[in-house]
Amino acid sequence: MKDSSQAERLVPVWEEQEPLMRAALAKGAAGQEALHSWLAQADPARLDAKSRQLLPLIYDRARRDGVEHPVLPVLKGVKLHAWYANQILFSDAASAIRALREAGIEVMLVKGAALVAEYYHDAGLRPMQDLDLLVPTKEAHRAFEVLRSLGYAPLWGSADRVTVQDHSEMHMVRLPGRIIDLHWHLLHSSLAPEADRAFWEASSSAVFQGECVRLLNPADHLLHVLTHAARSWWAGVPLTHWVADAIMIIGDGGRVNWPRFVEQARTHNVALALPQMLHWLARTLGSPIPDDTLSLIDSLPISAAQWVEFGRSQPRAGLPRVVRISMDYRRFKRDAGESSLSLAGYLRVRWGGGEADSVMSLAWRRLMAKYRRVRS
Repeated sequence: MKDSSQAERLVPVWEEQEPLMRAALAKGAAGQEALHSWLAQADPARLDAKSRQLLPLIYDRARRDGVEHPVLPVLKGVKLHAWYANQILFSDAASAIRALREAGIEVMLVKGAALVAEYYHDAGLRPMQDLDLLVPTKEAHRAFEVLRSLGYAPLWGSADRVTVQDHSEMHMVRLPGRIIDLHWHLLHSSLAPEADRAFWEASSSAVFQGECVRLLNPADHLLHVLTHAARSWWAGVPLTHWVADAIMIIGDGGRVNWPRFVEQARTHNVALALPQMLHWLARTLGSPIPDDTLSLIDSLPISAAQWVEFGRSQPRAGLPRVVRISMDYRRFKRDAGESSLSLAGYLRVRWGGGEADSVMSLAWRRLMAKYRRVRS
């Protein structure tokens, strides 16, 4: 294990978010007590945008437990809105999946939509703003062209110049703000041509919106959820839904092949934040992670390359960042055409906001996220 200051820095959770997470996800009597405690001082309007993503789970738990509270109709509204938005997103994504499959490209559903299909089983419980698709690495360029033919354009960078060997994904957007995050590698730091072979081989088949897709093995999906959350936290984009996602995947502990999880973490050299995150889940939310798994994860070596990746992920302020966003927006307008998003709309999409969010409020949230992360 790292020392305590490093450990706190590597767990992507703010201290003030813990009561909300316990209320939504903690097990048994402790979870019920946390729910009543949170409801006693609930003020959804004061929550940051990422924390609000857990409100449908609060509502669902209260409904199951027969709890009554004046704030619950508000939380029900949040859940219904998430359900409706996801139906639109899923329907739009189905056409992209169909087009990719018709082009002979296999598609794996990952992250939010895959979690809904496999673990949440209720689209209202998992708000999301984009849909993530993984294609075989060798099919990345053809997949770009299929999505471009459907009207999608790269949110930043240029699909024409993407070097598959140096990247793992490309955000593609089509008006009015429909986003597909196209992956050709599952992990940002594992970019060898055959790096994803084991993920594909262990995947299972499923039907999503009437289209045949692949889904990750639970152990691989948990690894992806945790490493993605850690990397986003380091980059100053804190996520909260990773906690719920991990809890949903782990369940009662029986569905995760823990030896596979440890071996994949070792193979892909991504163990830097895993010990702290798993210990936090077990300690704070009572997640049933085996003690021997925690010991094995604790003992995994941390390479210099992982600390380099941690350093590269840190947000950097100043003119170069502004210039880079400006250049990305100009490329996006060129690729998307005359009907492309305004700069404000582009920044809302890029920074994960909704139509009701102002650019200034999103910028302020990002600044405060960076401040809190640096202080920790």
